[in-house]
Amino acid sequence: LLHQEMTIESLPPAWWETSAIDGVIARVGAGNVQALLKMRVPIVDVRCVLTHSEIQIPQVETDEREVCKLAFEHLYQLGFRRMAYCGFQLAHYSQTRNRYFQELSQQHGCPCSIYESPAESSASLQTIEHIDQVDYGRLAAWLKSLQPPTGIFV
Repeated sequence: LLHQEMTIESLPPAWWETSAIDGVIARVGAGNVQALLKMRVPIVDVRCVLTHSEIQIPQVETDEREVCKLAFEHLYQLGFRRMAYCGFQLAHYSQTRNRYFQELSQQHGCPCSIYESPAESSASLQTIEHIDQVDYGRLAAWLKSLQPPTGIFV
């Protein structure tokens, strides 16, 4: 068992070609799918941006509704009645979580403030997820604008 942390668009490291890897669990995308397939080992895709018919790789999808439900219930049980969601603009999973979290907040009568790091439509997911590292000003202003106590789902 080996865990090799990699960014989303990363290619497998060269040393993988000569190692005895039995299988890979990976965030498969257009930029790395061919390199992963060349390894000729079982692969499970946990990113699910390519359709199964495109790549013929088993996929495990995150249940975003359940993720939001667990986060909301946790914050609500802690006594928070004002909620906030901090996510990434144009990142599919983040937009889905944003929508579900807002729905739960509304169903429970809780106001919900939303912050999404800005993104260009042509940006890769890796770029989108790292924009907050240069977007401190907007993020800090949003955090300061939240009325305490507010439960924040990130």
